[in-house]
Amino acid sequence: IEFFLFGSIFFIGIYHLGLYSLRSKDKSPLYFGIYLCLVALRILMSGERFLYQTFPESWELLRKFELLTFYIAVPVFLLFFNALFSNYVAKRFLKGSVIVGMLFSLVVIFTEPRIFSETAKTYQLFLLINALYIIILSVISCYHRQQGSLIFLSGFAILFLTMINDILF
Repeated sequence: IEFFLFGSIFFIGIYHLGLYSLRSKDKSPLYFGIYLCLVALRILMSGERFLYQTFPESWELLRKFELLTFYIAVPVFLLFFNALFSNYVAKRFLKGSVIVGMLFSLVVIFTEPRIFSETAKTYQLFLLINALYIIILSVISCYHRQQGSLIFLSGFAILFLTMINDILF
């Protein structure tokens, strides 16, 4: 099931990257494609932990890669939201989110596992702040009858509930 999920999400991500290559003025397919590819790669390192079982000698490198996919995905998703609803996202919040994601990523890259593994719980709080921000802005964009905002809010609400479930698990 996880391989099917990986393949499905990964190819949808590649499809969106292809859409971006055909029409590079619209950045939303680029960010969505990157986000989906990150999620797909993360699937191989969580749940059944396929990559850890396949390459047990590379545990530290895989752990870094697992956290990097998480730390990069959050600001990339906010960039995707900004590409769709740029009138609603505060540029300072967007810039701050990207900087925080980069700082956490640098900690993962340059420290050892006992240090960078401790950053995940703090970053989950950062994820929740970003997710609540996106929900609030989605509701506002629905109120203003922005095209596509209701569909986005519906899909993101489901994603938000799964994020909460994963954090609590």
